[in-house]
Amino acid sequence: MLNYWRIIKQNPLEQLDQTPYEKYWSDYVRQKYYPVIITNSTKSSGNYGVALSARPASMNAVLGGSTNMLKPQAGMTLPFLEALSTTERFPLFSATASIEGLGHFIDGGYFENSGLLSLMNFRKYARSVFAQNNCDVIDSNRIQQQEDKLLIIANSKDHYIARIIKDHFPVFPKIKIEGESDYASIGKGVLNTDRLGNHLQTYYELLPNDATLSLQIYALPYKVRYLEVLEVLGGQPQEIADIVRIREALKAKNKMIQDICDTVAQNQNQKYRFRMYSGKWDYIYPTLSRLLSRPSVNYYKALIERHPEL
Repeated sequence: MLNYWRIIKQNPLEQLDQTPYEKYWSDYVRQKYYPVIITNSTKSSGNYGVALSARPASMNAVLGGSTNMLKPQAGMTLPFLEALSTTERFPLFSATASIEGLGHFIDGGYFENSGLLSLMNFRKYARSVFAQNNCDVIDSNRIQQQEDKLLIIANSKDHYIARIIKDHFPVFPKIKIEGESDYASIGKGVLNTDRLGNHLQTYYELLPNDATLSLQIYALPYKVRYLEVLEVLGGQPQEIADIVRIREALKAKNKMIQDICDTVAQNQNQKYRFRMYSGKWDYIYPTLSRLLSRPSVNYYKALIERHPEL
């Protein structure tokens, strides 16, 4: 983390910024507008840790059962960058984050990978506070009836595959369960950090009779192989027609993505004649979300600008 910070600052001797979480975030707040940021981590003892830029009277009233990672210790709160680092502590690859007086924390995805739990709890709290503190009955009713737009941006390939299946199958295809060892099944279950997040997304997407919530999910497109679809399904489709439909959908989606990359690369070649861009090598989806390269950044930009509905 210190190395990244020094690269950003272009100074090999730069010390890690120690600005407190709330102050660092407030420096970016516009006048009369305070967008709240919520940072989630997972406490090794069981529940989850949260850093919240707002300062409610009671943290439990907002995010009940969570550990407030910004709880002052010796008169100081956790620095912004250190609070963020608690969300990216994947076991075996990263050390746990130790917060004095509070305990040890690992990657936030181990508790809830989407952030929806904290977000919707905060939404519920905010709406109740606005209603209680507003003496005007008309305005109070207006706040309660106001529509909130929930935008989810997912970068998981499994999530993108799930969206393709949902778009092409009104009824989930029946599958044949292939022989798989108990160890393999257990391993998949342990490593799956999207379980709760996927449930919450489905819950809020299907929530009936709630005119105050509008949900839209955007999944980063990937080139997908048929075997990767089978892993998400958990087995081979029983019907030949379902297999054909999946293969045709993948072929069309993959071609669309490659065409976008090729078109953008050609435009770059016309703009910058001193080097040649390739849709195959200069536009590549990231193998891991945290490991960004120039081709990966090109890939993000190309798909967002050229085909946002993907």
